[in-house]
Amino acid sequence: MKRDMELIREIVFAVEGEDENFLEHFQIEGYSIEKVAYHCYQLVQGGYAEGRVVNDMKNKRTIITNLTWEGHEFADLARSQTVWQKTMKLVKDRSDTVGMGVLMQLLAATAKSIFGL
Repeated sequence: MKRDMELIREIVFAVEGEDENFLEHFQIEGYSIEKVAYHCYQLVQGGYAEGRVVNDMKNKRTIITNLTWEGHEFADLARSQTVWQKTMKLVKDRSDTVGMGVLMQLLAATAKSIFGL
């Protein structure tokens, strides 16, 4: 399954707004439960969220307990719709996809340019 940065952004914001453990079985409009579950797992594996993978007889679940420092950094950089849209347009115009590290750098550079830094 291909990583979807728009969905990652939505999940990070959803987790940020929760006070309790966050299961992958929540719904984000326009995305299948399986796609959301995969991206929750990837956020934990990538170090942007803390949590655990629970295997039961029927399926594998990812329980996100909270965002890591890096997850909060991503949320702060991606929060502005203006910064997000400008950055994603740049990505789409140049390569269509980038890794999370490059995306974070591009978000930071876009935010800095908006502030005149």
